Amino acid sequence: MNEEWNGDESLRNLYRQIAGSLNYAAQLRPELMFSVSQLSRVMSCTTQENLSLARQVIKYIIGSLDLKISYRPDDPNDPLSEINNELMMFTDSDWLPLLILGAVMDAM
Repeated sequence: MNEEWNGDESLRNLYRQIAGSLNYAAQLRPELMFSVSQLSRVMSCTTQENLSLARQVIKYIIGSLDLKISYRPDDPNDPLSEINNELMMFTDSDWLPLLILGAVMDAM
């Protein structure tokens, strides 16, 4: 099952279209990001197994259409507004390369 498709360009194009559409959907559904990035890694050497995995992601999306992330302002009439609605943000920034580059540029 891990053999590449030989000669069936229509299946390769189908996989590319699915992966591209999933990439677009991942912008709206953050939980898809990892799966879609893994599917996108094999665009040039797609297998039948990859197509099967892409279809599983589509089935997950269909089964979870009612799940969503929503951000609402505090509303005194909303019973859920008592829940802490603080938005916390985390980043995975790495400033060390910039500091090293700056030190190298200063040494020149």
